[in-house]
Amino acid sequence: MSEKQIEAWTLQTAQCSCFISLKGTEQSEFSMVVVKATPDQKQPRLSAMLSVVQEFPENTGRYPVFINDREIKAEVMPLAGTLTVELNGEADWIKLISTAKKLQIGPYYFKSALPEAAMHELIACYKSLSGKIPH
Repeated sequence: MSEKQIEAWTLQTAQCSCFISLKGTEQSEFSMVVVKATPDQKQPRLSAMLSVVQEFPENTGRYPVFINDREIKAEVMPLAGTLTVELNGEADWIKLISTAKKLQIGPYYFKSALPEAAMHELIACYKSLSGKIPH
């Protein structure tokens, strides 16, 4: 596994996946993972996640998602007692995050001066993946 810093972002590369993360307020982390399962796969399987150090409390409810102070069509529904939750929605995460100087997920805030460069690196990383070759 290799690791690279792009401004505030950390990009990690493995054989079949690329993982990029950004630290936020209250020891939170926003991350995206792209997976290339097979060599002929054209579109990445992408997940966007929110991780925290302290478990989400009971009755957290829905966390809206804001990019540059505008609410987008995505949300987070954390389960009590968990530390990581996937963001739901029809969002094109790479396109949206590439414009996100400010990202807010519920009470958590993230800032990035170079989101476009980070997403460019994530795409380049995905293109370099070989995917698993079936045996």
